[in-house]
Amino acid sequence: MNDILEPMPTPIMRPGPSPETLDRLRAIARERFEAKKSARESTPSIVLGAEATHVETTALSQTIEQYLRRGSQLFHRFLREKALPHETPISDVDARDFVVWVFTLKPTWKASTWRFTRQSVYRFLENNLEEGVNIREAQEYLERDAEIRSQDGLSGNQRSRGTLKGTVKRSSSSLKMKKIPEQDFTRILSWLRYKNRSQHSTALSTWLQAGVLCGLRPSEWELADLEIVSDPRAIFGRRAWLYVICAKATNNRGFGVSRTLDISAFNEDDLQCVKAMVEYGRKWHEAGTFAANQDSCAHLLARCVRTLWPKRKYGISLYSARHQAISNWKSSGMTKAEIAVMAGHASIMTAAEKYGRRVSGWKNIRGMPAAVKEELQVAIEREQAMLDRNLQVKKAKPSMAIK
Repeated sequence: MNDILEPMPTPIMRPGPSPETLDRLRAIARERFEAKKSARESTPSIVLGAEATHVETTALSQTIEQYLRRGSQLFHRFLREKALPHETPISDVDARDFVVWVFTLKPTWKASTWRFTRQSVYRFLENNLEEGVNIREAQEYLERDAEIRSQDGLSGNQRSRGTLKGTVKRSSSSLKMKKIPEQDFTRILSWLRYKNRSQHSTALSTWLQAGVLCGLRPSEWELADLEIVSDPRAIFGRRAWLYVICAKATNNRGFGVSRTLDISAFNEDDLQCVKAMVEYGRKWHEAGTFAANQDSCAHLLARCVRTLWPKRKYGISLYSARHQAISNWKSSGMTKAEIAVMAGHASIMTAAEKYGRRVSGWKNIRGMPAAVKEELQVAIEREQAMLDRNLQVKKAKPSMAIK
């Protein structure tokens, strides 16, 4: 990353990966899921030991009825708010509009309520698959939300917290910095290059730089994929897209690309950094050592931070690079919808509430990733629906003004 500020090129739109790339990503995701499933099934019960038999859980008919009833209630609530007749069949409604409206209610519910609601709407749509409009597309919105939330829960490296000799046990991420000051970042890279002899120094340096550039969760690098296409019309004579997938798999759900980052505006050095990190993730995945290497890099970073700032209360983690990337995006003037799409957030408010601040953004960033048109449009529709509904709810509240 150099200190020269270059003009940003016009964002290049890309619908998604090629069929060959998508097939490979799906195969990898399915392989990892099956491996995790086999590992869970082979783990003996703490209470019953090896004699325990694994039983696959399925939804009871009573539970499915509750899902369908809740889904129907929400559909008729949607009809009422949209001023449509109560008798309107689902075939006269675009299911995507219904699901987007459901997402506007999400901020008002607890996490457990939302999970039940999401499953209810999914089952309701599945039950009306033949007569509905754009049912599959609407279900994909819900699947994407489930995948993203699963990744949020699994992100980071829990084992690296407070496990080093001489450290205090930390049970929360509250002591992890939600930024990496530019001067601190430079010092860390210098320490890794000149003062440290660990075999993971180069990998950690690449990981941090790629993380600040692209904003991926640490665990997402395992299945990331990069596509570069020659194009004389592009600013650097080529176009590049980074594909980030979620490996969440449940009944009746497939594997797909979670999001696409257009990184055509990256210069050659930054693009090669991202390419190197993708290759690390692929190599470690194929060897089955991604988690072990992530653990080693997290420990090395913790040791680096303690060495450079022995009295500092807050530490810098691999996840801090993601926070810094989002701060940089905020500082550059990106919209909430753009940030939500590129960060892989189900809600457009997540980055604003839980991630780095705009003032923490770096000043000398040359190239920024961009969201692809198709994914951005979904976020914009959801944002507009939320604004419209909030406005209508505000009008419905009683006025306390004194006349």
